[in-house]
Amino acid sequence: MPSNCQVCQRPVADAHSARQHACSFCQRTFGRVDVARRHARTCPARGDRPLPPKARRGRKIRACDSCSRVKVSCDSELPCARCSSRGITCRYSSLCHDPSHRPQAKANNEAEPVRDDRLRLAFLLRSTDPNRESMFDTVAADLERDLASSADLSTTDCLSGTIDPRFLLLDFSSILLYDTPDSRSTYDDTIQIPLDLSPSVSADVFAARVSSIAAQLHALAATKPHLKEEFDRCCMTGFFSPGHIQNTLDAYIRRRHYYATFIHWPTFSPDKVVPHLLLAVALVGTLYLQYRVGATYTLSAPLLELSEMFIFDELEKRLDSGIDLTTSSEGVEICQAAVLIVSLQSTHQGGARERTATFRSPVVAAMIRRGGLVGFKHDMSPSKATWPQFVEHETRIRLVTWAFINDSLLTLFCSHPPSITVKEMCGSLPCPKELWEATSQSAFEELQRGMSNYPSFPSSFSHATSILLGEEWTDSTAASFQQQGPSNLHHIMLGFQSLIFNHRTSMLPASSSDIILRALNRWTPIWDAAMQQIPDDDRKWLGVSRYSLEVAIISKRIIEVGGTEEGKNSPYLQCVGTYDMVAFHQFIREYGLNGPMDAGKRDG
Repeated sequence: MPSNCQVCQRPVADAHSARQHACSFCQRTFGRVDVARRHARTCPARGDRPLPPKARRGRKIRACDSCSRVKVSCDSELPCARCSSRGITCRYSSLCHDPSHRPQAKANNEAEPVRDDRLRLAFLLRSTDPNRESMFDTVAADLERDLASSADLSTTDCLSGTIDPRFLLLDFSSILLYDTPDSRSTYDDTIQIPLDLSPSVSADVFAARVSSIAAQLHALAATKPHLKEEFDRCCMTGFFSPGHIQNTLDAYIRRRHYYATFIHWPTFSPDKVVPHLLLAVALVGTLYLQYRVGATYTLSAPLLELSEMFIFDELEKRLDSGIDLTTSSEGVEICQAAVLIVSLQSTHQGGARERTATFRSPVVAAMIRRGGLVGFKHDMSPSKATWPQFVEHETRIRLVTWAFINDSLLTLFCSHPPSITVKEMCGSLPCPKELWEATSQSAFEELQRGMSNYPSFPSSFSHATSILLGEEWTDSTAASFQQQGPSNLHHIMLGFQSLIFNHRTSMLPASSSDIILRALNRWTPIWDAAMQQIPDDDRKWLGVSRYSLEVAIISKRIIEVGGTEEGKNSPYLQCVGTYDMVAFHQFIREYGLNGPMDAGKRDG
C-alpha cells in the first residue's frame, strides 16, 4: 500500500509504477515530463540533433499541408482525396521535424533588398495598441537567458547572508524523479525549482516569509470588499505557495537584463529583503511566467491593485517619517518595490495607469527627494571601490534612474506632466552592466582591473542633455557619448521627453524647437555607432533599449508636427493627459509612420 502525504493525506505515487518519460537521446527515464524535457536540452548524447517537438494534448492531427492550411478534413492518404480531386501535390511536410528534410533555398535566388524599418515604429505601435491589456508583454515575451552554461560562472564568494542567483539556474533533474502530489494546482505547468537553494535560505524560512506576506495582504483585503474575492481566488490557486514564488524568482532572474535593472541579484536574499520587495518581484516574475510553454496564469487587476496599496501604504509611512535613503537599506528596498509596481501598473490599461501617473509616481519622486537621493553619486570611482561599496551606491543610482525612466515613459505615452526634472538627474550615470552583474568579489575585482578607462563623460543625465543641447559639438564629444553604451543612451533619449513636454506647454519661441531637434539629430549617429559595436546575436538581450531609435523618431515628429496647423487637430498634442493610449497610438499612425524621410537629418 502506498503511504500517504503528511500534508494533504493523499496517497504518494510509487516512483516505479508511475509513468516514466524517457530521454530521446539516452536511456535515462524520469517521472516528470518537464524534468525529462530540461534534461534533453543539455543531454551529452544529444550532440547537434534537434530537440523533439513538444507534444500537445488531445487527439494528434494528421493532415496534409493543403488541408491543414484551410482547416478542412483530410483522409490522411497519400495523396489524399482532396488533393487528388484538385490535381495538386499532396505533402505532409508539417508532420516532419527533421531539419535535413526541409527544402533548400535555390542558390541563384536574388537577395531580398534591405528595407529601412526606421519609420515603421513597430514597437511603439504594439506597446500603445489600445486593444492590448498590457504593453509589458512586449518585454515579457522576449527570450529567457539561461546563464547556467555561461563561461563566466566560476566559483564565487558571495556576500554573507545572500543567495547566489546561479543556484536558480542549475539543473536538478537527477533529484526530481517524483511526481507532484497535487497535479491540479494552477502553477504545476511552470518549471519547479527546489526551495533549498542555499544554507542561508531554508525552505521553512522561505515558506514563513511567503505566509507572512499572504497574511498581511489578507488583512488589507478584508477592508476592501471589491478586491477580497480575487485575492481569495489567488490564494486557492496557489499564488502564495513557496513553490510558485520561487518560480517567479527564477523567471525574473532570466530576464533581469531586459527591464527594471535596479535589483542586484547576486546579493538578493529572499529571506532578508522586506516583504514588499519580495511581493513586487513575485508579481513581475508571474507576468514573465505566463510566457513559458504551458503556463496558464495571468496577473489580475485586483491582485495588482491590492499589492499596490500594500506597498505604497508603507512607502507613505516612510515618507512621513523623513527617512534617509542614503543610509537606510530597508527604505531603498521599499522604494524598489514601489518603482516595480509603477512599472507594472503604468503598462496596464484602465484606471491603473492614470492612478499610477497621478498619485503613485509623484510619491516615488517625493520619496527620492526627501530621502536625499537627488544628485546621488559614487563617492569614489567604481574602478577603485570595494564590491560592497559599489553595490550600495550603484543600487541607489539605478533606483533613481528607473524612477526617472518610469516618469519619462508616462510623459511620452500619456502626455502626463513629468514629476522629475532633467535638472534633478545630476547624479552619477549607471555603471556598465558587466560590473553590475559581477557575481562575486573576485569577479568584480577582475573586471575592475580591466577598467582603466572608466567612462566619466558625460557625468550625469543632466550633463549629457546640456551637452546635446549646447552650441559646441565635436567628434571627440560624440565619441565620449558612444562609450556610454545602448542602455545609458536609451535613458538619455527618454530624458528628453520632459524637455519636449515642457516645450509644448510653455509657449517657448520657435527657436527652442530647432535646438531640441538638433540635439535629437546629434543623438542618432551616436546610437548607430554604439549599436555597430554590439554583435547581432547580442542585440536581442538589450531589452527595450534596442527600440530607442523609435523613441527618437517619434520625439522628432512630436516637435515637428506640434509647430504646425495640422498639429492643432491632434488630441495627443493638446497637452491634456490621456491614459488609454488611444491618442498616442493615433498620433503614431497618422504622423509617425508618414514622417518626412529627412526626419533623421543629422547635425554634423
